[in-house]
Amino acid sequence: MKKISIKAALPVLCMLLIADACKKTNNNSSSGSASDDQATIVFTIDGDSYQNKTISIQGAKGSANSKGIYFSGSDFTGIQVSDEAAASSNGKTSFFLYFDGKNTGSQQCGASFKNQDGAQTIVNFGFTLYVDGDAVDYGFDYSAAGSVNSETAGLVTIKNYGEVNKSIDGDFSGTLINTTTGEKVKITAGHFHAPRHKDIPL
Repeated sequence: MKKISIKAALPVLCMLLIADACKKTNNNSSSGSASDDQATIVFTIDGDSYQNKTISIQGAKGSANSKGIYFSGSDFTGIQVSDEAAASSNGKTSFFLYFDGKNTGSQQCGASFKNQDGAQTIVNFGFTLYVDGDAVDYGFDYSAAGSVNSETAGLVTIKNYGEVNKSIDGDFSGTLINTTTGEKVKITAGHFHAPRHKDIPL
């Protein structure tokens, strides 16, 4: 079994912090029109036992765990979408993506940028799928010199960045790994749509 660097888990840990901040923000604010919108993620995965399989993640309307938020104090945008698993399903699938600023255009996955507070962040995305009841995490490979291989990492393209209570939409693609086994997967035809909620001064 291939051993994965601890840095592979850093983006996931970052988004856990973001998710916690989102939850607190949702509890402290009244609902707006964005809560009536529905976040969706669609992509194709090939590799690690998948053969060009289409994955669709649909967040529940008004869900605290399915939204796009601009973190004004650190100048980056985080998107998180978690489906609300039915009682008959074997787990909750989730997706995260974050990128520099809040502008439209393409950004190289794995590219580092400096936040206003001096902390380093990267353009990144990843997800968790449930297989036979077990959570399987997919993210970028940080084992090579502690950085992402920019030739294979891919792109995030922001096509629309709406105002608060509107939406953030775009595309993504790249090469991720199973963070437990190191098996590579190719992600293509990725599309994201998330209602934009209130900015957080994080």
